[in-house]
Amino acid sequence: SGTAEILRDFAVDESNDAELRGVAIFWLGQHGEVDTGFLREIYSSVEDEEMKGSILHSVAQSGDEESGRWLMEIAGDPNESLELRGMALFWVGQSREMSVEEMTGRYERTPERELKEQIIYSATQRHDEEVVGWLLDIARNEKDPELRKTVIFWLSQSDDPRVAEFMVELIEGGAE
Repeated sequence: SGTAEILRDFAVDESNDAELRGVAIFWLGQHGEVDTGFLREIYSSVEDEEMKGSILHSVAQSGDEESGRWLMEIAGDPNESLELRGMALFWVGQSREMSVEEMTGRYERTPERELKEQIIYSATQRHDEEVVGWLLDIARNEKDPELRKTVIFWLSQSDDPRVAEFMVELIEGGAE
């Protein structure tokens, strides 16, 4: 449509204010048919972190598999800032359900605690038995005490009976 074309032209014109370009990108994401190819393409040429964040958000709005894979690539790219990688994880978690295999793989490949916390948070937004089992596994086996505390906090919000059993084990000293 004409509006989307105007917004795209404005977003790529580097003579425009970066904040306003970010707003244009945000509105492209809100537009009925998100041109995620265009947004993914301009991402690599953008240097402004806020604008990149707007692109991540807008791409996530489409909810399609290709966009989800691209967001996961950004999340795993050590050349991106931790903040942008965390945003990509957050948005992929909000836009579609990552499989437990995807979460496990990303968690195991991620050295940064902040990103692992984001993966844990994304997992907690789902309320299925498989995810709770995975989180319980992290609570039992994670070597980083801060991450264990984080996952135990989130598990304590669950009414899954396995969590109650784990908490009893923890209190009794059996889940150390």
